[in-house]
Amino acid sequence: MMFETPSLVFSISIMFVSALAVRGGIEVIARSAVICTTLYMSTSLSLLLLLKDIDVTFMLPILENGLLPVMKGGFVHTAWFSELFLLAFIYPYINSPKTGLKSGMKIALFIMLFLLYIHFFVLTLLGISSVNQFYPVYSIVRAISVMGFFENFEVIITASWVLGNFVKVTVFLYVASLGLAQLLRLSDNRLIVFPLSLLIILLSYWGIPNIVELIDYMTKIQPFYFVMVQTILPLFLLIIALVRRKRSESS
Repeated sequence: MMFETPSLVFSISIMFVSALAVRGGIEVIARSAVICTTLYMSTSLSLLLLLKDIDVTFMLPILENGLLPVMKGGFVHTAWFSELFLLAFIYPYINSPKTGLKSGMKIALFIMLFLLYIHFFVLTLLGISSVNQFYPVYSIVRAISVMGFFENFEVIITASWVLGNFVKVTVFLYVASLGLAQLLRLSDNRLIVFPLSLLIILLSYWGIPNIVELIDYMTKIQPFYFVMVQTILPLFLLIIALVRRKRSESS
């Protein structure tokens, strides 16, 4: 499946489309996210066809080595949850910020339940062998066969992954361009979208050149980096802003 195509081609393609979406505005990004969510849900429902093949004994014994290994594994996922801070950049475009805050909490709950759902099928179908696979979800979806006729569901999940990555990259690019435009005191963040996209392509190509280094980065570096940059630092800046506003109101 395009194994000989250089990864740089995919990076340029996704970044180019993402840049166009960012220049189109927040509404374009939101509509893309709706399509992505629909495709993700339809793909995840296809896993129910494998219920007859699950083996719950793969989940036993539960907490064999205590709670600490589970907490260490869960810490990796905190990097994904810390990305919810990006919603703070979208709240100014919402008519009702309180409604947006409730929606953000619902999104966090939905992500948690969705990950539990996916991990349940991966663990009960592959067992311990899932540790040695880069894409365990892709492996179990390939086993889906309905009456020997409906097969190759991995094509759908690949499409959903590509679209999901596109939406994620687009949101990150939008937030980065918006923040950099404010830092440089530019009137329009669209002026720097394409130069910033080029910089991201170069950093992604030279920073993490292969899948092995990507997995090593995601498991050993990314959780600490994301929690610091996307949770602790924004929270610290929020506290400073609240203190400054309180002082200005009192004066």
